[in-house]
Amino acid sequence: MSDDLTRRRTSALVGAGAGAVAFGLIAWVVQAGPHWLRSLDHGLGAGPERYTASHPWLLHLAKTVAALTQPDYLVGLVLVVAGLLALIGHWRTAVWALVVIEVARWGYFGLKAVFERPRPHWSHPAAHAGGWSFPSGHATASAALAGIAIVLAIMFCPTRQQRARVITTAVVVAASVGLDRILLGVHYPSDVLAGLVLGATVTLLTLAVFDPLPRPRRPHRTSIAP
Repeated sequence: MSDDLTRRRTSALVGAGAGAVAFGLIAWVVQAGPHWLRSLDHGLGAGPERYTASHPWLLHLAKTVAALTQPDYLVGLVLVVAGLLALIGHWRTAVWALVVIEVARWGYFGLKAVFERPRPHWSHPAAHAGGWSFPSGHATASAALAGIAIVLAIMFCPTRQQRARVITTAVVVAASVGLDRILLGVHYPSDVLAGLVLGATVTLLTLAVFDPLPRPRRPHRTSIAP
């Protein structure tokens, strides 16, 4: 294993460990349900949801964002990207991207079943959603997608400015999807924060386990007959 690969995997593993600790702390607090968390979730969630419910243009925009960023759609987008990567010979990158989005999707499914946190209940809900609330599936999938986009930018964008634009856009989109869930009132802020942390952690963990960069080709040895 090369020194560069070892450094990349070590850095990714450290980041994944930090993310796992952060998610564990959020999950522990949510499960304990202290009064201060309930007050914080309601304080940060009720105002944006009430504002959205009273402004039809914002409600329509938030519902459109929610519809376009459904986790299944994001998985489909990654499938398309993975297919294009495979066509140009980047099989390892394609497999890695698929692993990231699928682990993120099944991860939040499983965690919802474990925690069984009910959805927020507002007096005049801006939107309705079924299933459990913690962690946010939209936030998890969007953070995983952002992680994939960042890695692809580092691999394929030739200039620092291009990489910076892609990374900034990816982070802003993931954060906007999380904010959208709060505006619609279908998640508490702690659900969204946990989802974003979970998606980032899955991305880093897969980077530590499986290197998406193509393996360097070994030079062919040729024998010269005497």
